[in-house]
Amino acid sequence: MLIHFRGEIRCAIIIKNLVVVINSIHARKIYMEAHMKKKLVLITSLSILACSSISFAQEPASSAQELDNPDFTIKPNQVRIINIRVGQGDATLIQGPAPIGKMFGRRRVSVLFDAGNRSGLNGGKILRKVLDEYGVKELDYMIVSHDDADHIGGIIAGDSHGTSFILGMDGTPGCGKKKPGTNEYNTKLNWIDPYVQPDKSKIGKCDDLKVLNWVDYGESNMRDNQGIRKYNAMANSMGERITLDKGTLDNFVINLGGKATMTAYASNGWVRGPKIGEEDEIQDIKVNSPNERSIAFLVSHGTFDYLITGDLIGKQGLSCKDGRWTTRSYPSTDAKMEELLGKAIKKSGRKVEVLHVGHHGADNASSKEFLDLVKPNIAIISAGNGNTHEHPKNHVLKRLYDANVYQIIQTSMGTTEFNIHNELRHRQAVYQGDVIIHSDGKRYNISTSRAYVNDKSSLGEPYRMTLDDAIRIAEAKKSDAADKQECET
Repeated sequence: MLIHFRGEIRCAIIIKNLVVVINSIHARKIYMEAHMKKKLVLITSLSILACSSISFAQEPASSAQELDNPDFTIKPNQVRIINIRVGQGDATLIQGPAPIGKMFGRRRVSVLFDAGNRSGLNGGKILRKVLDEYGVKELDYMIVSHDDADHIGGIIAGDSHGTSFILGMDGTPGCGKKKPGTNEYNTKLNWIDPYVQPDKSKIGKCDDLKVLNWVDYGESNMRDNQGIRKYNAMANSMGERITLDKGTLDNFVINLGGKATMTAYASNGWVRGPKIGEEDEIQDIKVNSPNERSIAFLVSHGTFDYLITGDLIGKQGLSCKDGRWTTRSYPSTDAKMEELLGKAIKKSGRKVEVLHVGHHGADNASSKEFLDLVKPNIAIISAGNGNTHEHPKNHVLKRLYDANVYQIIQTSMGTTEFNIHNELRHRQAVYQGDVIIHSDGKRYNISTSRAYVNDKSSLGEPYRMTLDDAIRIAEAKKSDAADKQECET
């Protein structure tokens, strides 16, 4: 049975003749067969079905049988996008279709977009495990959207920075030496002095993971702290370093193979397309913060498009003060980079099927104006359980709902409370794991993987609120009680 959603969903009804296994208040597993421009979605497990205009189209038995038994193994003509669960951070592995000459040593093009958080969140360890599982020994491109710690953390190493996914078991560049008579390496994780560049002749060899190209918005535009100095030391030591700026942005496209591409659309405050003073200019803005400088790419394969934007922001965030919603103080007062990006994508004629939601679901991203321009079918959010930023924000979830996003999928529960609007519940799914997309250019499916030891929930199960969580939420509600009514939207 294929479910066609048409029009804005407003009312909640239960379709008696639709056989649905309800496992929890959140979807356990979702399988999608989506015709990109027709917004076709098959959901195998729902918590509730809400609609105002819905029609059912019965497909031939063979087609229905195929959909009921989806195969999530990647096929030669598919791109694979793995939204990796790295806690409060971002990391996404993009792999192109298999090359025809794979049997002669060629492989899929592999791109890592951002590298998770540092230290206790183990971004480096998580990434190394995932890359090993998918057989990635060499990255064609390491793209860093901006220089925040939760996006470069898995690259750097040290006592205060954790493990680098680039380095092997020895924690040093190249081939380390074991202590005599032991399996322990004679080294310390803080081998990188902030001002010393790793030896180019050693890094990337033996158990290191090799990076062929680094893509960022340039060392001169980055801040100066120990972690960023360590990142720059890595990026300057191995492979080629590519800076995306006004002069290079418009011509930068990564060939993923099989006619699949990754097109750069934003970097360092510039957006792909006509510049200031040119005909049909689409931008006139100054940026001051790392988030505004974020790099954005559009992955395209046939009619499938996936947009990832780092922490690119589109509006000022809101905070509740003295019972009223007020704008927070940000370095720039007109941070509308998202809207400019949306205009550029719309101008290109592409339509976004899957949006990797910017800034982990923070309120200063995913503006209404941006969502109206890119019109995503699916939204994926990467945020950590219990994060202090309260990501994803309920305002963002509501804006995604109002934009007719069919499903909001989270790698973790984040700090989403259980008092979200009822109409959102059937749209939201929490995987507590990696969110994996396969597309052959005509259709796409979404699945999850990777169980976690000692996690708050097992693979595929919804997040279970603990007593500590309940107390924290209750205390937050109590402290905000005086402001809650006037600040609710």
